[in-house]
Amino acid sequence: NILQPGLIVVSEKDRLASPSCSRALAAHLHWPLVAHATAGHDLALEDPAWLSDQIVQWGKRLITID
Repeated sequence: NILQPGLIVVSEKDRLASPSCSRALAAHLHWPLVAHATAGHDLALEDPAWLSDQIVQWGKRLITID
């Protein structure tokens, strides 16, 4: 069991890592999932601002919870 918090980030147009697998992983680990509607496998290159914003928002929610 993984007891640390985590965030699953998925790109809906990813043809290498199936979005359905990412959803299954998020459900199994009970971690939140955020999905980018138009990016492919290189999300960090395709939309770095969106990705960093999602990570920052997730981190802020962790701080608020504790």
